Amino acid sequence: MIWLFVSVIVLVATGLTGCRDTEEKGWREFEADLAMKHLADPPQLADAGVRTRAKAAQARLQNGTLDRNPILIYARLGLPDGNQPKLFPTSFDEDEDLRGLRIIEEHLDPNGKSTLIEEDYPIYVAWARTPIFDPTAIPVEVRAEGKRKDERLWRDYIIRALDDVVRRQVDERLTDYKRLKLPPDKEMLDAMPPVYMSVPEPNKVRVVVSVYDRAGNESEGIELYVTSYERRELQE
Repeated sequence: MIWLFVSVIVLVATGLTGCRDTEEKGWREFEADLAMKHLADPPQLADAGVRTRAKAAQARLQNGTLDRNPILIYARLGLPDGNQPKLFPTSFDEDEDLRGLRIIEEHLDPNGKSTLIEEDYPIYVAWARTPIFDPTAIPVEVRAEGKRKDERLWRDYIIRALDDVVRRQVDERLTDYKRLKLPPDKEMLDAMPPVYMSVPEPNKVRVVVSVYDRAGNESEGIELYVTSYERRELQE
């Protein structure tokens, strides 16, 4: 009788696991299909570097293996609503564990002296799982002279964000794969500390952006793009 009871429990548990595995596979296939559609013809494909990175992402989706290194396909700084500057980092991460964004700036003074600023921002820490293809807009502040990442604010935010992720995972009992993939609550996004970024300017300011994951894998750094019109607007 005991063996019969144990066998039933095992069968039920196996069935539930199979359902979760099937659901996860279906969700990943849906995400992969969505990514393929976006990567097939992004509006920035006139740029050879963007084309190359988009094709690399497509190849990874189709090669039948899980590639853990993220790809930053495109990064643009803009003013979508005419007010709040936003960074549009179009990234691809097949194992869905993005952690943050690295910003490296090189500033040249009139005498040719170079000053480097390097900061990493764990902007994805409040996500339980980041999507395979992520074009999320990130609010940023144009860097004024002397402005640097506030390490204390970001440390406090990381602790709060991780607490929120754990709470949501416990609440969902890890049974609903889709809901765990939702972005953090709007409250968490609104509470994100400032992300500082300079406006690129030919022969004066160069800005390189990359993304990294929880295991420390990092994408290739690419030049931040901004239109000439938005550059003028952002510098005013």
